[in-house]
Amino acid sequence: MTAAKSISTSPTRMPNSPARCVTSCAISAALTRAFVGMHPRVIQVPPTGPGSKSTTRAPRRRASSAAVMPAIPPPRIATSTGEPTVKLRSHPAVGRRHPGTDRKGDRCEEDRDPDHLESDRKEDDPADDGGDQGTNGDEERHATLLRVGVTLLTVGRARIPQCVSHRFGSSTGTTATSSRPSSCCPRATASRSRSRSCSRSSRRRARLDALRLGYTEVRGSDELRAAVAGLYDRIEPTDVVTLAAAEEGIFALETALLGPGDHAVVETPCYESGLSVARATGADVDLWRRSYADGWRHDLVELERLLRDDTRLVYIATPHNPTGISMPRSVLDRIVELCAERGTVLLCDEVYRELEHDHAERLPAACDLYERAVSLGSVSKTYGLPGLRTGWIACRNESLRDALVGVKLYTTICSSAPSELLAALALRHREHLVERNLALVLANLELADAFVASHAELVDWVRPNAAPIGFPRFRVPDTYAFCERLAAEAGVLLLPGEVYDAAGHVRFGLGRVGAADAFARLGTYVSTL
Repeated sequence: MTAAKSISTSPTRMPNSPARCVTSCAISAALTRAFVGMHPRVIQVPPTGPGSKSTTRAPRRRASSAAVMPAIPPPRIATSTGEPTVKLRSHPAVGRRHPGTDRKGDRCEEDRDPDHLESDRKEDDPADDGGDQGTNGDEERHATLLRVGVTLLTVGRARIPQCVSHRFGSSTGTTATSSRPSSCCPRATASRSRSRSCSRSSRRRARLDALRLGYTEVRGSDELRAAVAGLYDRIEPTDVVTLAAAEEGIFALETALLGPGDHAVVETPCYESGLSVARATGADVDLWRRSYADGWRHDLVELERLLRDDTRLVYIATPHNPTGISMPRSVLDRIVELCAERGTVLLCDEVYRELEHDHAERLPAACDLYERAVSLGSVSKTYGLPGLRTGWIACRNESLRDALVGVKLYTTICSSAPSELLAALALRHREHLVERNLALVLANLELADAFVASHAELVDWVRPNAAPIGFPRFRVPDTYAFCERLAAEAGVLLLPGEVYDAAGHVRFGLGRVGAADAFARLGTYVSTL
């Protein structure tokens, strides 16, 4: 069976080599041993050898979900005269403070140098009964598991440029079961610079060893929120709420704002949840349609016609998914003006921001232009780190942030502590990731241009100017069936336009190493049509 070659949306590496896979098996075994050691009373390893008897526990019966899941009324924003305020529907858990946090859910901590990754373990919260955090006797076991995690980071260091990955350990890989000295570099005394590097690496190692795997802050760690705030001009760390990827931000905000009788306008074609979640709330949703025939132009006259005095939400994306086109600055300014006139919330999906093909075309973030704008971001797209499952919203309006948090308490509650640490590190060094990923996208864009030019009778497009995607038109009877046959017969994956309600188009992804082979296969296949 031929493995499919994906023209994907996120800059990633090719599959691991056999040697790396063997190392991954060793890591998995070490992680398993460490976890078993941490929970000896829960996990019993059957004895082996002649005459041994296997003892296993009978599986527990799970309670019916209907018995344990109460009805959860979503929080809503009630609009009245003057500044709209947030009113949460009555529910015992909505608005509940997280232990150890202040009124807004932000832990009060002193400032620290974000790159000085020393241990920031805090004293146990006296209000915490220890049931979720573990007892003091588990500290050594947690450290053992995290030491294996450090090795995993070292083995997988090629996913992050060397200038970033060296902060977590030696520049040479180690096996998962090897022991490491306190200094990562045995020749640390050979030069002053190497000594400093090893000292920094030891501090990073200590930070990971000391990282607690309990609940994190609902709104995100101070370190990550500060790193995110650095992406914007008028945003403070307290204006940021971190999420389990951008998808959660769309769901939480639209659930908090919309309900039956409310009105929203959604730019289309769009990322599916931007439209489907809005409709699922029962709101009246109008589509601000863009058309290939018009060069994907933004019709501002049509937008103004769709808006009502009581429109609660406008959803847009720039750079745009799926076309890969960034809107002109004049268009963004007019959208902000129209929303401000009505007090409408503007949700701007900016997950591809900083991947503009020309830096001069980069727009300011919507949250920097308008107090009731919500900028949605993620480490998945531009920075090529979807495995961290980390996103955020940035907004200067406290009521909107509180409303989103009210829904987040029923979704993920908080983020992964290791993911927050790694995402903050990546954002502080994002210029290296952007440089690498943009170079890859531009190289693959040339391949796409060549394919379109050599098959002009079959395909044409509005060339993208941002993001690792494009949305060409294919002259085939059924683009969905075409994409299915292409995957089965040529091993190439394309996203059919039907998922965007735009039949006749497919989405190219330009963010993967190996796109040359994928385009060659695509060219061979279409030549047989």
